[in-house]
Amino acid sequence: MSNKLIFTKIILPISKRGIYAGLLICFARSISEFGATIVVAGNMPGETQNLSTAIYSSISSLNTNEIIRLSSYSILLAILSISIHNYLLRKLK
Repeated sequence: MSNKLIFTKIILPISKRGIYAGLLICFARSISEFGATIVVAGNMPGETQNLSTAIYSSISSLNTNEIIRLSSYSILLAILSISIHNYLLRKLK
């Protein structure tokens, strides 16, 4: 058996669940990475702002409607990520 065949037929199917879990954790971590974004990229609305820094700016300016809207997006994104993870786990069994 060639190495490519061993990888595609044996190793990849066994490690597929772990790869999907790692991708999901990577995605969730990248969304929640707040400190590095503030320090490295800044918090310029429309240019370097992401969801977590937008929530931070809304809290700083006491804009409650914006806080609720952005926090709802964040919660929905978390629920969606967990749902996709659970779906993939069921599909790969």
